[in-house]
Amino acid sequence: MDVVALLFDSVHTSDTARRNAAQTQLTQAAHLHLYAFLSTMIECVKNKQIDKTARFVGAVYIKNSVHQYWGLNKPTSTALGESERSLIRQQLLGLLDEQDAQVATQVALCLTDVILCDYPNIWPEAFTDLFGLLSRTSSQVQRLRTLLTLKLAIKKLCTSKVRKRHQEQFTAFQRLGGQLLQYMAEIWFASTRELLAALENFSQASARGESSHSANAALTNALPNVQLCLLSHQILCRLLLLIFATQDTNEPVLQLLSKLLDAWRSCLACFVQLPRNQLSDALSKYLIHATSFLVKAADSYPKSVAPCILAFLQYCAEPVLLYPPLLTDPSPTQPQSLPEQFCINCVLFIRLVVELIDTNYCEEHCPELNATLEQFLTPAVATKLSQVLVTSYLPLTDSELRKWEEEPEVLVNEDIYCLYMTNRRAAADLLLSTLSRKCADSICPFIVSMLADRLKLEAAVGQHTLDDLRFKDAIYIAIATIAPELKDKPYFDFNHFLFSQLVPDVQSQHPWSKILKRRVASLLESWAPTVNRAERASQEAYGILLMLMNDKDLVIRLYAAIAFKNLIDDYGFKPTLLEPYLEKVVESIFQLVGEIDESETNIQLIQIVSVLIMQMGDRMKHFTPKILQCLSQLWQGSKESRHQKATVLRTLKTLVRALGPKATDFMEFLAPVLIQNIDVANQDYMHVIEDGLSLWYTMLRFMPYSELMSNLFPKIDPILQNAAPQEDATQIEKALEIIEAYILVGGQDFCNKHMQSVLRILIAVVPASASNDEQVKQHTLAFQLAETLLILHKTFAPALTGMVERALLIAFASPETEWQRTALVTLRRVSCCYAP
Repeated sequence: MDVVALLFDSVHTSDTARRNAAQTQLTQAAHLHLYAFLSTMIECVKNKQIDKTARFVGAVYIKNSVHQYWGLNKPTSTALGESERSLIRQQLLGLLDEQDAQVATQVALCLTDVILCDYPNIWPEAFTDLFGLLSRTSSQVQRLRTLLTLKLAIKKLCTSKVRKRHQEQFTAFQRLGGQLLQYMAEIWFASTRELLAALENFSQASARGESSHSANAALTNALPNVQLCLLSHQILCRLLLLIFATQDTNEPVLQLLSKLLDAWRSCLACFVQLPRNQLSDALSKYLIHATSFLVKAADSYPKSVAPCILAFLQYCAEPVLLYPPLLTDPSPTQPQSLPEQFCINCVLFIRLVVELIDTNYCEEHCPELNATLEQFLTPAVATKLSQVLVTSYLPLTDSELRKWEEEPEVLVNEDIYCLYMTNRRAAADLLLSTLSRKCADSICPFIVSMLADRLKLEAAVGQHTLDDLRFKDAIYIAIATIAPELKDKPYFDFNHFLFSQLVPDVQSQHPWSKILKRRVASLLESWAPTVNRAERASQEAYGILLMLMNDKDLVIRLYAAIAFKNLIDDYGFKPTLLEPYLEKVVESIFQLVGEIDESETNIQLIQIVSVLIMQMGDRMKHFTPKILQCLSQLWQGSKESRHQKATVLRTLKTLVRALGPKATDFMEFLAPVLIQNIDVANQDYMHVIEDGLSLWYTMLRFMPYSELMSNLFPKIDPILQNAAPQEDATQIEKALEIIEAYILVGGQDFCNKHMQSVLRILIAVVPASASNDEQVKQHTLAFQLAETLLILHKTFAPALTGMVERALLIAFASPETEWQRTALVTLRRVSCCYAP
């Protein structure tokens, strides 16, 4: 078999059949003659005369074959001998001088799989060999490729999966941690020193007024150094996190953290002076990774970084205070702005550290840290941070305003589902919330004073620019964020603010008034407990939201609908106050459903319907046909969205609970939906089965037993057969609850038709042993079901005798846990059913 010719055919031939045949034969060659296949493919990848595409595909075949066949427990026909494994490893190491980045990445992934299989038993020198290669080579490319391999291998070895399943492997790597850290620190320090020297030369050349060509040439020469810095920095930070997790921070580690901080400061100072180019992009990744490391360390190992935490705080606070992110689109004449993710990470680090103040963790693990943090977070610092967050992080950006016009649903969903780890406003909102809890006496009056000053200025000037409205919108966000701390303060009355300021805001005809209209809806949502306490405020809020739900702007309508849901989904909500608005509210929501394209938005609207049904009860029965029509429309449009299907199922469950026996009138819709979602052949089965079972159980509890419900019962058997005892424990438990409900509501008619199936299921659910709490829990539910069955139909006692005897042995043999005790109590009651 000519592997090289097959490789070319798999890449270049235009004949689909021939290409597929070549790919099949290459896969077979790897399976039948792994050593020969790998050796030949490695030679192909090494041969620079072969075109890049074929070499890349060859590297992919090597990686896939190693991933599939290299492990010790693979079929013997493809197993490699010790000498063959060693030769292939050496050949793979020889590919670490590859110039092409895509090919090199495949080689690095391949070596990572080899290390995961062979280290430490077969290839104990894996890391020694890689570090030896780093020390011997003078090739910058080879160093970069070797570092990439180390990065991928260390990342894999530090995963929780390896820690749990390959304890010996992880322990061996852990023992090397200190040595690897020292060696990697030397590589990082040397490359960083060279990089900073190059950046300093650029700064001096620029200061002397030398030509931009010569200055940029210096930057171009520094590019390999920043890539080397980034890779070594990533490995170094991962090793530090490993050390934080397994041992106390010692003096060498503290010294290394201090050096890292000095380097980060120097890189930050250089970055803001660089023009936008390839080097600044690489350096921005370096800065982002540094702050990502700080966030992970502060989140998981605050005790380890406690000695340096004040210095880290100052490093992160400086860019937040001095280099705020841009709100407008950058122009070529503007100076270099800091990467947004870097700013987000700085905000998140500050928030994590501030969160530690006055906590049990500080008192137990590092009591001195509390005093240090309180010394940093003075009222002046807290208010300055709050001011920067409101003025520079919370306002709308130009790109968001464009998205408002071009992709309104995307804007709404990004705001609702945004992750604070990657979203500027969400991260700032989280920090402001934390500051308001820790420093309420200074933050709350300061934000209120910002609001008062803005309103005074607005009253004096009269006109509003876009920037004015952005700033006012940001202050409104802050008022919503600090609501839990501000609600009981005597100097701010939200209901008075509602009538005096928010009502005029929603009535404004200013071209950009939509910015504030959206925010008014969010404010009503955040202040729901306060609004719901006052009848007049509640009615005004319903009127405002109803008006906004009929606005011509889709973003405002969606925000108003979502705010309405959260306003009524509150402990203080009074259904009678909403009743006059109910019909128009429902119509507005159904109208929105007909205009929506995004699945995520539909999910929000379905949840609004669900909350309405729960909160308004019988008052919603009048709208049942419209609700079912709406849900049917959403169900038909949910083919590509499993989450939307699950939300429809949960809403149907809520509707069945509210309608009770009257839900029988809509079985034409309910039954097909239920059958589809409890069918094990359904491609979305694993994603919707739990909600399907929950709907089934609700229908049994709240609807009359019928022939249709009886005919559905046989579908429970394949569900239980398909469920794994541990992975699908919730499915098994819900299925047992459904069987018990059938016994209770189906009576003698159900027993006559299905009792043999029930007995078979009960016996199958209780195997020979219970190895964990989940299985004991399942057994207990089965015993409870058996108890119900025996109480109602004692004639079936002989059929269950064997199961009960076996269950008693299992329960007594199980570890002493709460579920084991519950199982014994239940079994005792079951045994009593056998008494004459």
